[in-house]
Amino acid sequence: MNKIDAKMGGSMVYVMVLITFLGILSTGFLYMTEYSRRSAMNNRAYIEAQTTARSIHQSFCEAVSSRTSEAMDTLWSCFEEDCDTVREEYEAAAGDEEAGDDELEEDAGDGPLTEEDDEQEAVGDGPLTEEDSGAVSEDPGGGTEDHASPWETFLRSRLEEKAYVTRGRTELSERVSVSITLTAYPLKNKATVSTTVACNGYRFSMNGDILFNNMDGDMLDLGEGLSICMEGSGVYRYYGD
Repeated sequence: MNKIDAKMGGSMVYVMVLITFLGILSTGFLYMTEYSRRSAMNNRAYIEAQTTARSIHQSFCEAVSSRTSEAMDTLWSCFEEDCDTVREEYEAAAGDEEAGDDELEEDAGDGPLTEEDDEQEAVGDGPLTEEDSGAVSEDPGGGTEDHASPWETFLRSRLEEKAYVTRGRTELSERVSVSITLTAYPLKNKATVSTTVACNGYRFSMNGDILFNNMDGDMLDLGEGLSICMEGSGVYRYYGD
């Protein structure tokens, strides 16, 4: 009966350990390769989703600023309707005030002219003094103060703080959905766009501020020399939640 050589047995053990070690290395390498592939795909999907979300948001903000947005046009129409309503209130209030002044003048003119009235008329006929000319005042900087007209004051008291809001949601594709909220303050010359985009399993929320300050663009005439800009000079700023 032949004996097993100890050296041969040691070699077999060495070969088995080596094969096992190579198998572990191969499995680890395959796992790392698969992990890297999935990570690259996820990064690519994220970058694509982020780019899509920014493009949608910036395009809408630019449309609002350049007055090519139907949503913003709708808000401008609502604002004009409110201005017409406030104008009717203003004219009615002005008419009531004039009627009250006429009644006071009639009551004052019914009595006889007294000596004191003669003295007051004599004073009124005198030369215009520096104190009498104080209807236009000057500010400390030397310029003339720019006072708002009664109509502008009345209009701002009614609508300056009013927010005009419209919301919309749409599915651009099976993997892209968009929700946008547009808030405008016409008498403050500004609007805010809030956009939420879901794409490739990711969700992005972005905001943008628009200032309507383009004096060379379309203007909205509100009467009595008052007008406001309807266009901006680009988007004022972008920012996230």
